[in-house]
Amino acid sequence: MKKKSADLFKVITKSGGPEHPLKSLAKNTEREEPEEIEEDDDTEYEEEEPISRRPTSYRPKPTVEQKKPVARPKQVDMNSSVRQTFLIRMSMIEAIKDIVYYKKVNGNLYCTQQDVVEEAIEALLEKIGDVPERPEEERKREQQKKRGRKKKYE
Repeated sequence: MKKKSADLFKVITKSGGPEHPLKSLAKNTEREEPEEIEEDDDTEYEEEEPISRRPTSYRPKPTVEQKKPVARPKQVDMNSSVRQTFLIRMSMIEAIKDIVYYKKVNGNLYCTQQDVVEEAIEALLEKIGDVPERPEEERKREQQKKRGRKKKYE
């Protein structure tokens, strides 16, 4: 029966042979002193308590620079997409879904509910004709009553 290397090692250490390699490594690391910082360096270092002496709940807080919001002029691209939430009757949603299904069955595989809503609004605008824009005061009032998530930088 072969002896395992661990068994052989136990025999050596009991008989006064060499120590376990990890013990000698631990002794060497304890003896090593930390490198000294050169005086030419302009960086200042704080001397901290050794980790072994710190309370377990102590965690140094990282220093994070606060970014100042940058004022950017708002340039609204009227063709960009915007997420908007509004209430709509359930029968209208079902009608939109039916239209999307009908278009997909008839060959337009990439038709979406958004496409159907946009087509409906375009058809309504054609039917009504020219619609005047809202006054600037109304736009400002709408901006003030905005709800929902706040943007970080505006």
